[in-house]
Amino acid sequence: MLTAVVNSDPDRARGLDAAPHTSREQAYGLILRTLLALGIAVFALCCLVQARYRKG
Repeated sequence: MLTAVVNSDPDRARGLDAAPHTSREQAYGLILRTLLALGIAVFALCCLVQARYRKG
């Protein structure tokens, strides 16, 4: 973590909204975003099933 602080360039720092824009510009961006969306959907489905069938 100290290395990140020492080597960081404040002029290149961007906000959280830059991550989706950067991934969209990459060659693998569509695949990465699709996998992320599928992962979130599967996690939500898992939570719903667990909430429905949880004993206790």
